[in-house]
Amino acid sequence: MHPSEATRELRCARCGVHVTTSGDRVFPFGEQSMLCFECAVACGGVHDEDAEKWTRPPDVTDVLAIERDP
Repeated sequence: MHPSEATRELRCARCGVHVTTSGDRVFPFGEQSMLCFECAVACGGVHDEDAEKWTRPPDVTDVLAIERDP
C-alpha cells in the first residue's frame, strides 16, 4: 500500500471480522470489499509471505453472491 493512502477499517465480506487496509493480511476485491486472511485461505487463496502477495487468489464467487442478495 502506498504511504499516502489512508488506513480504512472494514469488515471481512465473508465472516464479518474487522480488518484494516494496512497492517492486516487481507484480500481486497471489488470496489470496497475485503476478505480477512483466514477466509481468503479458506476460499482457496495462497499467500506468499516472502513476496507479500497472493500467488493464487481466493475464489470469491460465493461471497459476491451473498453481497448481491442481502
